[in-house]
Amino acid sequence: MKLSSSRLKKLIQEELARGIPDFSLSNISQNSVDQCAEELFRLLIVHVNQTSKDPSTRNKKYGSAARIKESLKRDREFVKLIEDKLKEQLLVFLDDSR
Repeated sequence: MKLSSSRLKKLIQEELARGIPDFSLSNISQNSVDQCAEELFRLLIVHVNQTSKDPSTRNKKYGSAARIKESLKRDREFVKLIEDKLKEQLLVFLDDSR
């Protein structure tokens, strides 16, 4: 069986990348999404406080902001997007450090 140098290089990179467990990248990704969601929520609350004078309207907007925050935290596609980007950058790093 013949193995090209590019295929060998890819196999080596994949093995090196396995040194960082997938669950670590997944945790980092989820933590990043959680931080983004919390920051967005904080900014939305500041906006609501500045623009809504009526308590009833303000409470409705607080509820909407909380739903957005929770929706982002549960968005697996968002987490997967960040995780994939981290893996891509890890491979670039491994490639550059050779």
